[in-house]
Amino acid sequence: MGLHRFKRSLYQGNRPGRLARILNRSWAIAHARGIARVVPE
Repeated sequence: MGLHRFKRSLYQGNRPGRLARILNRSWAIAHARGIARVVPE
């Protein structure tokens, strides 16, 4: 399964599924704590 297809599966029906909500919350916590860093493209 490609990355694009995986990401689309997280948002079936244009709403985040359970896994998408968990991942989004995890990233929000990591960024708020300064753990995650944004890498320029």
